[in-house]
Amino acid sequence: MPRLLALLSMSSLLLACGYARPTTVRDLPPASLAPADDPVQRLQTESTVDGLVIALNIDGASVQLQSATLARIPRPTTKADESNRERVTVVGFAGGERVSEASAPDSVINASEEKGIVRLTKRQVVLLLEAPRALDTIEVKAPATNASGSLGVRDAYAPYCPSFNPDNAYCPRPEQGAL
Repeated sequence: MPRLLALLSMSSLLLACGYARPTTVRDLPPASLAPADDPVQRLQTESTVDGLVIALNIDGASVQLQSATLARIPRPTTKADESNRERVTVVGFAGGERVSEASAPDSVINASEEKGIVRLTKRQVVLLLEAPRALDTIEVKAPATNASGSLGVRDAYAPYCPSFNPDNAYCPRPEQGAL
């Protein structure tokens, strides 16, 4: 008898489920949000700034620019301690005017399993440099190996500036020369 009751209960549930309305799924129509009402946009705007992601190759006393890419970068929070000699410093210039500065640790010291602690001459350093407007050049200093150089970064803006647009702060001005 308990089996019969269980069987009848299960069949009545299955029959009831079969007669239920099908569930419909639909997307809500797209709706624009004002920037002030969009929390994601507001957080992104408050916590990031326009800048360049700069990858440098340092070999002894020479510095080469591997890449410079325009990007939104985290807002700089504090200045690095300048007394630490194991840092690479980059200063950005636009039209000869100093615009921004950033520094990053210089990985000149490394631990090797075979040799212990070694001093590297070849290394790569990546920095995030604030760029509120188009930068022409960067000056790089890596005191750990007396490396320094002045490097052009205008090519980073070329994909975004096929021609001069006075409303776009990231396109170099005509008096600065053509991209």
